Amino acid sequence: MNESQSELNNINNIAESNNVVSTTTDSLPESDILSNKKTTYIALPITKQASESKERKIIKENFQIFGFISIIYAMFYTFCLYHNSSGITVPLLEVGTIYYYIFMIKQLEINLKKDSVFYIIAIILLGFSICFTDNIILIMMSKLGIMILFMSFMIHQFYNDTNWRLQKGVEALGVLAIYTVAAVGYPFADALEAIKSRQKKKNGILKYVFIGIMITVPLLFIIIILLLSADRIFENIFNHLLELLFVWKNLFTIIVMIVLSYITFYSFINALAKRDIKEEDTDRRTQEPIIAITISVCISFIYLLFCGIQIVGLFCGQMKIPTGYTYAQYAREGFFQLLVVCAINLAIVLCCMAFFRNSKILNVMLTIITICTFIMIASSAYRMLMYISIYQLTFLRIFVLWTLLVIAIIMLGIVINIYKNTFPLFRYSMVIVTIFYIGLAFSHPDYFIASYNMKSIESNTQPRSQRDDYYCYGDIYYVTSLSADAAPALAKYKNKDPKVMEYFANIKNESEKMGIRKFNFSRYIGGRAANEYLNQ
Repeated sequence: MNESQSELNNINNIAESNNVVSTTTDSLPESDILSNKKTTYIALPITKQASESKERKIIKENFQIFGFISIIYAMFYTFCLYHNSSGITVPLLEVGTIYYYIFMIKQLEINLKKDSVFYIIAIILLGFSICFTDNIILIMMSKLGIMILFMSFMIHQFYNDTNWRLQKGVEALGVLAIYTVAAVGYPFADALEAIKSRQKKKNGILKYVFIGIMITVPLLFIIIILLLSADRIFENIFNHLLELLFVWKNLFTIIVMIVLSYITFYSFINALAKRDIKEEDTDRRTQEPIIAITISVCISFIYLLFCGIQIVGLFCGQMKIPTGYTYAQYAREGFFQLLVVCAINLAIVLCCMAFFRNSKILNVMLTIITICTFIMIASSAYRMLMYISIYQLTFLRIFVLWTLLVIAIIMLGIVINIYKNTFPLFRYSMVIVTIFYIGLAFSHPDYFIASYNMKSIESNTQPRSQRDDYYCYGDIYYVTSLSADAAPALAKYKNKDPKVMEYFANIKNESEKMGIRKFNFSRYIGGRAANEYLNQ
């Protein structure tokens, strides 16, 4: 029996040293111990719970601070954006949001990095660009850009992204978005945990009141619906009360907006605090480079032939246009195809750099593809300029030219990255896109569209219905559909055209409805131009 006990003790000691669960003598059958019977017992591993990060523990243990600040910020966010997508409060909101996140990271004992100033300045500038334009497309794009910059700013604060490649940076943004959605339970879980902790010090009345409210709200909602359908008189009285007290409808919307904002931003900071994004940029370049070389050689041969035709024919003017084609028609027919090919080339080069082992031959072939892409970008831009010279400007055509320029500069960074793996392609691309988009956001493209197209309108009195240029937007119908950004250019149009009169009447009406919170510089300037035009 002593020998059996000794063996069991040895099993227990081995199990404890290896973090496994072993069977003790208390759980063994008495017959086995007494009979000195040798029995094999399997040691099972202990399942360890994933340890929480230091930042996540700080948030959970200090919910009173983080929760309170998040609710205050949600109220501020709602005040700035409620029924106000492009007013003067938008840049005020961005400044407040930056302060909110800096306060949060300081509470989490994270120092503000010096190079984060780029993100801060870019966010504030984009915030101001929104209240300086009335173009709804630019407003939406600026808000999307602000969101991406905020996510990149916070990732930069929590992780070392200095040497991240482009695909790693994009992956981190996507993972953070998913983790934010997955963290929507934290605002409620942390609140309940704080309530439970508080109840240990005080009585449990607040806990039961909270439970009662949670049960009452859905039950009351169901009862009201049933009563409304049960009695028409009660329904009419109820609806009449709602009409008299319409402010409650606005109040309900405001409360919902505050709650959703609180949940979103609290979940976002917790998704970052969990630190679940892998910081290291895993090298996935394990595939045989011969595969990529074969593909790139075949593609490069076709590209070199095509680019030779573009240089000799299109740029040098030696090309003969097919019968029945004008230069503008030829340009439009090839432009979109070239734009797609440029995007495909960008994807091919990035995939080869991401998944195939380094090879000097592959690097040369990728360089050839990149150079051909530059020529295709130039060809595409040249075709678009030819097209604009005939069919005038639109916002989409300006945006396409801007996109081609940005792609060309990013491709330049890719060429550097081909020969220097440590080149920070993600941060480079982020900086380039941000700087060039800020320039676009402040450029008031609608003003230039109106100025350029008005010259065509004044020189061509033939109605659009009688012209053969189906794709021409250089008429009064398109120009008067532009935002208030175009008002100063249209004010120079001296003819009292009914469409222009209607355009300025709408601009004047919109400018007069602005309050302090919804003040927009573009609509204010447009309103002054409208007054001058209508009163002359």
